[in-house]
Amino acid sequence: MKNFLAVVALLSSSMSVAQIGCADLDGANLFSSEDAPVYLGFFGGEFSANSVNNEFGNYGSEFSSTSVRNSFGQYGSDFSDLSAQNDFAQNPPKIIKNGNLIANLSTNFFLPDLSISLEVIDQECSFFSFNRSALYSIDGSSSSLEAKFSGTWFNPAQDGHGLSISVHSPESVSVFWYTFDPFGTAIWLYAEGSFDGNVLTTNAFFSQGMIFGDWNTEDREFFGWGTIEIEFLSCSSATMTYSSDLSYPNGETFGSGVIPLVRLASIDGLGC
Repeated sequence: MKNFLAVVALLSSSMSVAQIGCADLDGANLFSSEDAPVYLGFFGGEFSANSVNNEFGNYGSEFSSTSVRNSFGQYGSDFSDLSAQNDFAQNPPKIIKNGNLIANLSTNFFLPDLSISLEVIDQECSFFSFNRSALYSIDGSSSSLEAKFSGTWFNPAQDGHGLSISVHSPESVSVFWYTFDPFGTAIWLYAEGSFDGNVLTTNAFFSQGMIFGDWNTEDREFFGWGTIEIEFLSCSSATMTYSSDLSYPNGETFGSGVIPLVRLASIDGLGC
């Protein structure tokens, strides 16, 4: 295996050669360049389920819709603007490692950012990682990149309820979901959990009984509500999956479901 890969880029109106090590690509993730990026696997061993190099996996098969190796799919076609194989694509997949952009995965070498082709990677590199690299990491400041998801999130088609997320650390996250019960009464759900990559998994709780102006904690009833999982697809989009086993005496339940989310507001200074 050669030590470096040649990557051709257009810089300052002249052609130059930049170099990326195969080790830098090992474990690196692929995302589409859509507004809500689609995960396209990672560069890893041929037996890893999510590897781009697994010819039988969702991200390495020539027949899978999420594979850059599918010449008929939008990420591998010669004609799609999202494709790694289109010489003229303006929005090819991005190679991301530890939250940092390494290059475009593309045969279009005239993009502002560096590009490298799948063919060159296949020729020059062998990968053995069984797991993908972290999607987000410490950015050198006092806060993690996960903290940048702090703020408020909602679904524009369901305006009137939403989430307030506070990331204290990747292992300590609090979520308040201002929403409604099955009878239309406004309620708050509180959840706490942690990140695994770009997925936040929490346990949620529901309380009732305290009277405004009194706030006597002896009047409060506290229940386990269920689970809330949020997958952050980008700085501005996410998908929330919820499941509740809490039921009322008459049989009414919160149930389960999936809600697309977009960012409503962020915290000044964290950026994203």
